[in-house]
Amino acid sequence: MRPGSEIALPLTVGVAAASLAAVAFVAAQHHSFRLFDRLAHFLGRGWAERVSAGTAALHAALLRTYQYKAGLWTGFFLHLACWIAGALEAWIALTLAGAALPFKTVLVIESLLYAIRTVAFAIPNAVGVQEGAYVLIGASFGLAPEMALALSLLKRARDLTIGLPALGVWQIVEGVRLWRGRSKIIGKTDQPAGLLDGGNS
Repeated sequence: MRPGSEIALPLTVGVAAASLAAVAFVAAQHHSFRLFDRLAHFLGRGWAERVSAGTAALHAALLRTYQYKAGLWTGFFLHLACWIAGALEAWIALTLAGAALPFKTVLVIESLLYAIRTVAFAIPNAVGVQEGAYVLIGASFGLAPEMALALSLLKRARDLTIGLPALGVWQIVEGVRLWRGRSKIIGKTDQPAGLLDGGNS
């Protein structure tokens, strides 16, 4: 979109490197287990047997996964569709806020944002990273810093709206399960000793 931009070359190199890494990752899942087996045998017999057993199980699980090609492609396209829907959400929000940008521009901003979030995976929910990335990337496309920050906070609100009820339901389910397990244990310990040992005491 902006070939003369200062970040155009680094981004092009980054996309090319990421594409090669993705291809290498899939190829490694198919072919690199033989290399692991050879390395394990080289390092020692006992260690080799344990590692070989683990890699064989992992290899078999991956092969079974890749056999479901229809499911994998369906998952891929669903993920892609949801990602584009996320960009559409940001585009609608900016339009309603009076800071409309072309959809392709918003798609580029969201793409770069998710690339940065992926690199910052060690930070829980990319707290602070997402906000800084929106401000930095948005400025490159004419988006005011306050609007970029507002968009980031809107995404946070969406995450909280979806995430907090799910966490609450999970806590209730786990609490009920724990309470039932505790009640069963208490019920068994409250029985008379004669009933616990079959009446032979």
